[in-house]
Amino acid sequence: MSDLSLGSVYLAEIGVHLSAQQRQRLQNEVAHYSCEFSKGRVFRRCSHDHIADTIALVANASRSVADYGLESKRQFDVDFRVTVIERLRNLVGHRLREREPVAGRSGRPYRVGGVVLDRKEVAPIAFVEAFATRSIIGDRFMAFSDLGLNFDNVRMISVYDDRNEWPESDLRVLGQVSTVIGYSKSEPSFKALA
Repeated sequence: MSDLSLGSVYLAEIGVHLSAQQRQRLQNEVAHYSCEFSKGRVFRRCSHDHIADTIALVANASRSVADYGLESKRQFDVDFRVTVIERLRNLVGHRLREREPVAGRSGRPYRVGGVVLDRKEVAPIAFVEAFATRSIIGDRFMAFSDLGLNFDNVRMISVYDDRNEWPESDLRVLGQVSTVIGYSKSEPSFKALA
């Protein structure tokens, strides 16, 4: 009985590539369900008498593989955001505020990843968001759209992880509400804020 690689397919869809150490960790996790993990598949051998139990065990083991992907993705998102913010901080210094709540025209508050203040540290001059993956595009599009109505002189900047491939359509969507910059090319834009 196998999961037909569904857990691994999910990992691939969200862009998680497993190292040898990560594969070993998943093999150990899947073993808790008396299953095996090999070549991207979760499986367990069984007799006809134990098919129902095996289906439940394989399904749960496969789910743990997918959950590992979510955990990895969240960590990847946080790590990339920290990388972007540190580059920005190195260039604008104490004028940077992190995860600052800012209200849009609708009145809804948004936590902006990086808010760069003017030289007097009174008003924002840029809102910067980091995009490690595609998962937050919809939320940030809405935030930038709403914030842009309240802050027409503030630059909206979307920094995406250009080590990975991104569909042009995603970048065009972000470009409707912000300046879109690959991380590897972000330093000149950040220097302009200094």
